Amino acid sequence: MPKAREDNDLLKGLPKVKVECTWIPWTYSRLSFASGYGAGIISPGWYEHIWKHPNDNGTLWMAAVAKLFREKQMDTSVAHVIEALRLGEALASLRNLSKAGLEELNEATLSVLCNGEGIMMQLVHDDLIVSNKIGEVPQDIPKPPLQLDIERQQKKLRMPATADFKYYTLDLRKANDLERSIFLNRLQFLGLTRGQLKPKPVEKAL
Repeated sequence: MPKAREDNDLLKGLPKVKVECTWIPWTYSRLSFASGYGAGIISPGWYEHIWKHPNDNGTLWMAAVAKLFREKQMDTSVAHVIEALRLGEALASLRNLSKAGLEELNEATLSVLCNGEGIMMQLVHDDLIVSNKIGEVPQDIPKPPLQLDIERQQKKLRMPATADFKYYTLDLRKANDLERSIFLNRLQFLGLTRGQLKPKPVEKAL
């Protein structure tokens, strides 16, 4: 590597250009290996949980799992949660751990709450372990012009940014719905997959 003095001599006399930096909020799924980005955070939803509840022995986590299953109309009783907690603690003890971690809680969830069905664990992974949250940045952080324009349009058209899927039924005879359609088409033209247009199926008379 050259010495610092050589770099300074090379840059001496060059015009200075002002630049702006910005932060972009990312979703939790973008921070996980599952998205292909590979930032090194395998389970951002779990890390948020232990950040907020550092003393949780697994009770709050298992309660969140049970709440998720009940929201999906899956039969989950208090007895299920208690037995899963006991199994998680037993696994931690066998592995000489002070308390159950995510691996032990996942194994207990799979055995007790999911009856060994991996498809239910995929739900836990997507909604809790990774989660669909989106980050926030301070309002005074400089933003790229395109992002500012998109945010203005989203606010005007009442289409807030979210990490979850949201469906809109657009009636192009209405002014606001027509503007929404134009906005989504512009995003498609720019290669920004924030929205996808799907035609409404035509109902045929019998």
